[in-house]
Amino acid sequence: GAITFRYKCRIDGKVRWITLNAPGLAAARKERDDYKLLVKEGGDPGAEKALAKERIRKKQLDEQEELAKQQARITVNDLFERWHSVDLKNHKDGGQEIRRKFEKDVLPVIGGMAVADVRKGHISGIIDAILARGVNRMAKMMLALIRQMFRFAVDRDLIEFEPSASLKKSKIGGKTVERERVLSETEIRELARQLPEANLLWSTECAIWIMLSTCCRV
Repeated sequence: GAITFRYKCRIDGKVRWITLNAPGLAAARKERDDYKLLVKEGGDPGAEKALAKERIRKKQLDEQEELAKQQARITVNDLFERWHSVDLKNHKDGGQEIRRKFEKDVLPVIGGMAVADVRKGHISGIIDAILARGVNRMAKMMLALIRQMFRFAVDRDLIEFEPSASLKKSKIGGKTVERERVLSETEIRELARQLPEANLLWSTECAIWIMLSTCCRV
């Protein structure tokens, strides 16, 4: 029940039969006319057909390669979970404090982005938002943690470069200076009121009171 159309031509004195791809008579005539023009101009329909087939094959391979690249692009959320399971789990708290920091300031901003799409400007925006809260030391700390995570990605060939590489900790929030200010009794009472609502680890909350009561630094 199938119909096949073929075009007969003569190239360099030899008869050639070209099987057409057209499914119907009208399309076959159009394809035949294209080949007739090609022969008239000195071309080879057989070679042209092979080239067209090769172009289609190459296009399919390119599409498959692009699809594989897209599927290999992991998000920042995925990267954080991998980093957490490999590196951060060795921390004394299992990486929970760093998870809390990232879930507060980093992942809501760039968590859904592909790791390869993150640029310096995205990280600068995160750091600027932390600086706007007046916690300069925290901003420096977060930059260091973000940098560790992206270096983890570079080491595993997930990305080619670390996007925060050109950001300098020394230029964030100015120079860190030691302060002599102490908390007043009123402020300590306010701290006691607010700490339970800060969602800190219980060990972290205990550490704060130990530092205050013993006058020891971290």
